Amino acid sequence: MSTPFLRKRRGYTGRWYVRHNGKFVNLGPDKAEAFREYHRLMADVAPEPLNLKTDVAEVIGLFLDWVERNKAAATFVWYRHFLKSFSAFAGDIKVAALRPFRVTRWREKHGYEGNTGNGAVRCVTVAFNFAVREGYLAANPVKGVEKPSPTSRDCYLTPAQWSKLLAASDGPLLDLLMFLRLTGCRPMAARHVVGDSIVFPRVESKGKKRQRVIPLNEQALAIVRRLALKTPEGPIFRNADGAEWAPTRTGCGSR
Repeated sequence: MSTPFLRKRRGYTGRWYVRHNGKFVNLGPDKAEAFREYHRLMADVAPEPLNLKTDVAEVIGLFLDWVERNKAAATFVWYRHFLKSFSAFAGDIKVAALRPFRVTRWREKHGYEGNTGNGAVRCVTVAFNFAVREGYLAANPVKGVEKPSPTSRDCYLTPAQWSKLLAASDGPLLDLLMFLRLTGCRPMAARHVVGDSIVFPRVESKGKKRQRVIPLNEQALAIVRRLALKTPEGPIFRNADGAEWAPTRTGCGSR
């Protein structure tokens, strides 16, 4: 599609036109209205298929632009981490020459195995699935690439282990561990405490498809209400230094 241009005829008011699908479309005499109609037409235009001589880096760039506009910031950072690495490894390769073995060699070069390797390969395949879905490519050139098997991260403590762990904890760490045992819920902010429940809005819930509501028993409710009064803004679970709990800080105990 061309950009709008003004066509004048002697004795007539000039009109704006745009070339669309091989035809000239009359956008009217008013420039502002013409450009509004032009942008409406642009929104309806299907994406131009990428040439097979296109660099892999361009496909990755299109996908990352979409992720940044449509997904959470943390999701964008996760995709960017792996795809920036893959682009440095194979970005100048043409789409026509891209094959699954190149993804495998990239993964092996960086030592991505287990869950990390599985996630790394998924990043690449999702990027090219996106290009197919949006009409940029006719097929995914890395379809079928083998992903390392993910390993389970679940770890269950026995009642005896819990008793030993809680007995060795106190202060902020004890609050955190008690709440995790009672609810299985990650730490939250005071604004998530609604009545006798924890409520995560849809955009803050895992999967971001629906809000998550976690009913609390009396013991868990007492913990969050006490901490919410102490810290009404930001995360309510904090360590002895007043810092938000993080996996590294949890491993160091109350400090």
